[in-house]
Amino acid sequence: MIDRNHLWVGFSRIRPTKFRENMGWVLRGLKRDFGTHVGCYDLRTRELVAQIPVEEFGLSAIFGIYRAPDPAQSGAG
Repeated sequence: MIDRNHLWVGFSRIRPTKFRENMGWVLRGLKRDFGTHVGCYDLRTRELVAQIPVEEFGLSAIFGIYRAPDPAQSGAG
């Protein structure tokens, strides 16, 4: 969470598996495929406000999103 109103969410591409065959009815309802990406959502408006595609960097799955340490608070520099 960035602040009270914004949240980063990771999405992994759905891979072809037995599950995909069984869930085909859900997949047919999806209109857009952004691939593996991280999106920032405004919780008040429920809108996507930023998106980072990660497949172009060789990533095909998102396992976790962690806040990076603030360099200003680490005493470095």
